Parts: sequence; C-alpha cells; structure tokens
Amino acid sequence: MDPVDRGAVAHTIDPTNEPSANSTAWPRYAASTMQRPTTARLPDSQVGVSTAIARRLRDAGHEAWLVGGCVRDLALGRPSGDVDIATDARPERVEALFERTIGVGRAFGTVVVADFGEGVEVTTFRAEGAYSDGRRPDRVAFSDSLEEDAARRDFTVNALFLDPLTDALADPTGGLADLETGLLRAIGAPEQRFTEDSLRVLRLVRFAATHDLEVEPGTFAAARSTAPLVARVAKERVLAELTKTFERGDLARAIGLIDDLGVAAPAVGRDGEVAGAAERRVAQALGRGPGAEVGFALLLTGAVVGADARARTATLLGDLHPSRELARAVDGLLVGCELLLDDAPDAALVRARTSVRPSAWRAYVAAFAAAGECFDERHAERLERLLARWPAERELPAPLLDARALQELGVERGPGLGALLRALVDAQIEERVVTRDDALALVRAAPTE
Repeated sequence: MDPVDRGAVAHTIDPTNEPSANSTAWPRYAASTMQRPTTARLPDSQVGVSTAIARRLRDAGHEAWLVGGCVRDLALGRPSGDVDIATDARPERVEALFERTIGVGRAFGTVVVADFGEGVEVTTFRAEGAYSDGRRPDRVAFSDSLEEDAARRDFTVNALFLDPLTDALADPTGGLADLETGLLRAIGAPEQRFTEDSLRVLRLVRFAATHDLEVEPGTFAAARSTAPLVARVAKERVLAELTKTFERGDLARAIGLIDDLGVAAPAVGRDGEVAGAAERRVAQALGRGPGAEVGFALLLTGAVVGADARARTATLLGDLHPSRELARAVDGLLVGCELLLDDAPDAALVRARTSVRPSAWRAYVAAFAAAGECFDERHAERLERLLARWPAERELPAPLLDARALQELGVERGPGLGALLRALVDAQIEERVVTRDDALALVRAAPTE
C-alpha cells in the first residue's frame, strides 16, 4: 500500500502544507518553533541511515515509518534523539533483508539494524494484550496496521509517523493537533494506558515538563488514580525516567506534577508534600534542565540543607539503585551546601568542589537564595568568588614542605604527619601560607602530641 494514499489514516499530512495559521494555543516552549516535521532537519547521518533502511523495506513490499519522539521533536523544532522505524515486516523478515542485525528486543518485535553504521531500532507494528506485571504485555501480537500500532502507544504526541522517503505524516490519534494546542492526552482509555504500564505516570510528568504541555483533564485524573501502581515498577526504570526529566524538563513543573499526582511515595518512597511553597520557589529559580543531581536533591531533600536531610536523601536515592557517579554527585552537592551554610573555611569548600559539579552547586545555592531559603546573597557571592579562584580544573597546590622536610624537622611518621601536610595545603589555599618561611612558621606553631 502506498503510504501517502492511506485513506484510513487520520490527519495524513501533505508534506507541502505548514501547520494551520489559525492555531492560537501553541505550547509555551514550542510557540516560536512549531513546524511541519521533515527529515530535512535531521542530522545527515540519521537521514542517510533511515532512508536507506526505509528504501530496502519498501523495495521488499513493506511499510517503513519514522515514529515516536523523533517525529514529535521535529514538529516542535527541537533537536531529535535517536530515530526509530516502525514497519509491517515481521522480525524474521527484517533479519533476512539486512546483513547486520541484533535481536535485542526480538520477542517484542524490535530488531536493531546496523548495516549503515549507526544502529537503528526497527519494530514491527504491534497489537498488545493485557499487562499482568504493569510493565510488559503478556503477549505481543504483530500487526499489519499502523493504526493498530498507534492505538497501543501511550500519548497522542508520541504516535506520529513520518515517511522518511516522502515526508508524508500519518497521525491516526490527532497528536499534531494536540501539540498545536499544547495538550498531553493519553491514547484511548487513559486509566487502561496507565494500568498497563505504570511508568507512564512518570512519563506524563516528563513530557509535560519537557514540552510545556498541559495534561488533558481525563488523562490527569486517570494518572492520579493509578499513581499508587508506580510502586510495582522496577526502581531502575523510575530512576531512568526521573533522570531524563531533571536533565531536560522544567523543574518546577516536574515536582509540581509529582506532588499533585501523589506519585512521590510510590516512586521514590518520600511521603507527604514534596512541592510546598518553598520547594516550588526554589524549583522555579532553578528553571529548565538543572541536572539529575539537582532534581533528586530537591525532590528527596526538600528546601532544607543539613546532615539529617542528606542522610535521608542517601537512603531514598539508594533504594533507586543509582550509579556510583550519580550517588556521589547528589551527596557532593548536599555536602557542599552544608559546608557553605555552616561558614566552613575556604579550604573545606575548595576540597568539596571535587565531588560536585560547580555549575550545579552555584545554581542550587543561588536558587535557594532567590527563594529566601537557607542561603542569602552573601552565600551565593562567596561561592561565586571561590569557584572563580578555584575552577574545577585547578589542582590543589603541593605543600611547600613535603613529608621528608617535615620529618627532618622532627615530625614523626603517622597520622599526625598526614594531618600536618593537609593543614599546610589548606593554609596555602587560603593564602595564609605563601612562602616556605610561612610554612616553617606554621609547622613550628603546630601542637605536638
């Protein structure tokens, strides 16, 4: 079947037409960028790979469409991530048509095609049954119908299909119109969508926060009523979804939705209100895409700084099985903030910067100061001055007196020697020791055991 002539597909868009000039309720984030999806705005490498795969499938009598987030992002005028292709060809047929394939998700119809360099997921149209575990369908029935495949997806804005060879758009669920009006709407019966895969409640948060979409009332109500089911989702999936949200989305919108939906307890184990007035002010100041460590720190700790809050955050984050790097970044951020709040010496703050992303530290303190919580402008200015003098790439100074020199001065080997070396470096950081004579004076004045 010629994909351009699919009479059964609602909203099949002629590639020469732009979105309606009468649309007035554009998404806030996309207001100046909403445009007709076209592969011309994909990176050259993605154009080459996707058209080569599509052409081979078409020559063999099959359909081939770019699908999902890639098409949505093209419509919003945003950089696209990976491209995915949907087809009526069965997995074994895809494997027969291409030489280099990886059956990473073959049981669910997905085969990675790597014939043209960059691997692309090619997935057979599907019609799915029940989800007993709230994660994956009990059975996957392959389909010949694009419409049936669209009907099993989560939100209308993710059910857009673009022909990589002709730029025709298939939009069977009205996703383009929803993008134009700034609406996030579940496909079909919302409660069924969220019951099938409970992670979709958090995906709702991510898409709304990332694309500035208003959640359709029925979709919101269904997400809220099914939010407790998020507790059955694997913690690694929760972590990954929230990480994407904090790296790309508007933080105030995200934590506001998490609170309003009541999903914080089942998702991350934090009971009670997570987005009170103070948290919302801080999040508003942090803005869009502040980073995973910032998002998790605020969500799990709230608008407070201190040892108790840091310990609670470490416990809640640990339950999500984070990477060592993320756990270290969150703890480093909170340690750095605690030291700053306690007016710790400059040397302690300089040493702390090795465990925290300086831009995240600056942003977190500045946001708290702007919100009138914990910090004030004095703290923010002190941190800014310190990080300007000691950027992340600047190494700590070597002590003006090394271990051998200290031993020659009568300092015995052991913990005391290490502590004295550290004290020397700290004094040099704070410019209390500048010369060798200054270092000798510090050593002579140091108490002996």
